[in-house]
This record gives sequence, C-alpha cells and structure tokens, in this order.
Amino acid sequence: MRFLSAATRAKYVVVPAYTTMNGPVKVPVSGLRARFFGHVFDSEKAQRDLGWTDEERKRVEDYLLGHRDFNRHGGFYLENTDVVLQTPGLVKRCIAFFRNEDGESEQCPREPTEGSEYCDEHKAMMAAEV
Repeated sequence: MRFLSAATRAKYVVVPAYTTMNGPVKVPVSGLRARFFGHVFDSEKAQRDLGWTDEERKRVEDYLLGHRDFNRHGGFYLENTDVVLQTPGLVKRCIAFFRNEDGESEQCPREPTEGSEYCDEHKAMMAAEV
C-alpha cells in the first residue's frame, strides 16, 4: 500500500527499536516503523528494503490504517488509485477503511457517490469530522 502524508517527513513507530542481551553480547532489534519521505510511504517497498516478512508489512499497514491520523486533515491517507480503479472490469469503491469482526482492516465495499471518493455513509462521517 502507498500512503501519502500532509507532512513532507513523518515517522510512525509500530514497534519501538530496543536492545536485548544474548549472553554478554548486546543485540539491537530494529523494531517496525513507517517513515514518510517526500510525503510518501510505500509499505511494499519498505518490506523489500528492510527485509520485513509479509506479517510485519501487514502489521505496519494495519497500524497505519487504524491510526488516528489516517484520513484526517493534516494526517495521511491512501494514495489515490483512480487509474487502477477505473480499469475496465473493476468497480470503483469507496476509499474508507474500517476494522472487520476479526480486527483486520477492510475497504468499504460500496461504490462512491458521484463526484466523491466516499460512499454516502462515509462522506457524511468525513464531513462531521472536519
């Protein structure tokens, strides 16, 4: 997933870095974090660059999708994927995300209203937050 931030540079710490002891030797553990450079954080690129497992990448994505700054003015949001969403055979969907009954992030299945990226329900929720 590609996220865009209002800030040019931002960092969200999912799991803090720490040092542990392996006998007499200190072993640094890097933790997990999302770093926005030039307004962008690409979780798949970060996975390749930092050697994350699929579970670690998913954990970072879920953390960002559940963060209070997600989809808020001055925060961050998912990159607009109109080019992909308008590909023949694919239906454009509301860009809102929510937690399903298993606690996983899931995209709203409804189509957006005309002239908006949100369905009627999420459009009203976003207007109420501003």
